[in-house]
Amino acid sequence: MSSAPTKKVRVQESSSVTFFERKAFKFTWTIKEFSSWTAEIGSCMQQSAVFPSGKEESDNDFLVDKTKHDDVLIITCEIEAKVRLVHENNQSTNNDQPAPPSSIADDFGALVDGQRFGDVTVKVGDKRFRVYKGILASRSPVFAAMFEHTMKEKIKSVVTIVDVEPDVFHELLRYIYTDKVQNLTALAYQLFAAADKYDIGTLKTLCRMSILANISTENATDALKCADLHLDSEMKRHTLGFLRKNSGSLLAMTETAGWKAFELTFPHLAIEVLKAIVKS
Repeated sequence: MSSAPTKKVRVQESSSVTFFERKAFKFTWTIKEFSSWTAEIGSCMQQSAVFPSGKEESDNDFLVDKTKHDDVLIITCEIEAKVRLVHENNQSTNNDQPAPPSSIADDFGALVDGQRFGDVTVKVGDKRFRVYKGILASRSPVFAAMFEHTMKEKIKSVVTIVDVEPDVFHELLRYIYTDKVQNLTALAYQLFAAADKYDIGTLKTLCRMSILANISTENATDALKCADLHLDSEMKRHTLGFLRKNSGSLLAMTETAGWKAFELTFPHLAIEVLKAIVKS
């Protein structure tokens, strides 16, 4: 005789916890010119106005001796109190699992690296990239305008870009698809220029942060040129501020051949640097 099949029972689990919610209070009492204060009050008993104890808080002669350096006495009182009783119920089932991490960035990244799918081809130098017009248009108003207008490239489903290097465009695509960038430090200046051209503000900000985080007296003029070319007042302001703080090492820099070339090519920027040195 066969036994009856075992029934699967879904167990509903619950739990509760009771605890006191605590709150910390801190009061600081600062007495300036403490020696004069003690001379004024003499031997009278003194109490804190906020936390009176009903007893003398310390021996005044001892405190005067300890505070003779700056004649300031600071008394700090810290109290932790139970403010209320909390009772919480938690319910879960044995089937509850934490939500898995999102894989959308990795999945879209595969489109960038795989180059198997797309509805338009972008030709950059000697490389071709298969992309989706809708994704590029949603992230860049410049790409949106490019795809909306009737042009020869649209008819052929091929768009040619001539002023961006292939590896830079590859990382531009990666950011458009995934909000991530590889080799940011090495490509920061070139990606900044590409982000400015295609009006991708968040990528510009990311590149600016990388440029300023790695600024030095050796590359500060590069940051100034980039800021001037792309009308980035924030980058210029931070770079000039950095040069002002490091003016001691800049005097030697102005004697180098690199500075002489910078001075000839960007005389207005050289003047701003020299003004920053004078103001320091």
